[in-house]
Amino acid sequence: MSAQTTWTLAYRKPRANRFQRATNWSGTWHQARELCGIYVDANPGLEVWYVPSAASERPGHEDTGNILVESGRRVRIRETGELPAEILAQVPDATEAAERYGKNAY
Repeated sequence: MSAQTTWTLAYRKPRANRFQRATNWSGTWHQARELCGIYVDANPGLEVWYVPSAASERPGHEDTGNILVESGRRVRIRETGELPAEILAQVPDATEAAERYGKNAY
């Protein structure tokens, strides 16, 4: 993936046959990583991943449009998800999220 990659969240109910990729937000990897935790805390029954946005996926790659889950199975992603306003209001600042990651990375 290039330096221009943007990230978003994908979520599903456990063992559902598809993930729903959020279509109303994308940002940096650091923002998506932190937002994933926020979303999980607000929706403890869902499986949530941070993933490249649809616009950032590489065409023709075997994982395009899929998430390889822990079982080794590829689960399809649908472009049908939306993050609610109360989650969007908590999106961290990109620079601050990167700095927090850098401080905790070691």
